[in-house]
Amino acid sequence: MIRYPTNVALAAVPVNVAPLTDDTDFKTRETGVAYNASGMDLVWNFLGADGSFTQTAVTPTSGGDYDWAHKGDGMYAIEMPASGGASINNNQAGTGWFTGVATGVLPWTGPMIEFVQGGAITSGTPTTTSFVSSHLAAAVTDFYKDAFIVFLTGDCAGCGPKKITAFNHSTDTVTCEALPTAPAVDDLFYLMTGA
Repeated sequence: MIRYPTNVALAAVPVNVAPLTDDTDFKTRETGVAYNASGMDLVWNFLGADGSFTQTAVTPTSGGDYDWAHKGDGMYAIEMPASGGASINNNQAGTGWFTGVATGVLPWTGPMIEFVQGGAITSGTPTTTSFVSSHLAAAVTDFYKDAFIVFLTGDCAGCGPKKITAFNHSTDTVTCEALPTAPAVDDLFYLMTGA
């Protein structure tokens, strides 16, 4: 399963889990499916953390919020905005996947994607033990003190989870166990809960 933090724009969310395939010979990879292909019907299926299930039609574009791109060998991806998009946004925790059809292509499904509480470092000068992120929703301080942070991008990616030791709602400052190096503004992270 793929995991992304909520509240950040995503440049390339996978649309299909296997190459798009011709519906006549059932084996030729379709490498030229355009964003506006005949019969294109792309649906975002989303199971919210609260148990709600929605299906939302997504109209791919050739640029902007839902930019459709061939990534190679019949694999496609689409951009997803953090908020303000015409249909779907990356602003809710849960699990989602794409399904779709287009003329001349077998129906497809995308990989399961988990969207977890997280975000990006949004301002300031991060240190090895603190940073600012306005992406974290207001919650009781104890929630964050029982959470671990995992960086997905930047120099801290792959350094393992670090326990959050404090969160200041007034300044959006997160304090955590020492990281091996200071992260940077725009580095992405997600939170894991645990005791």
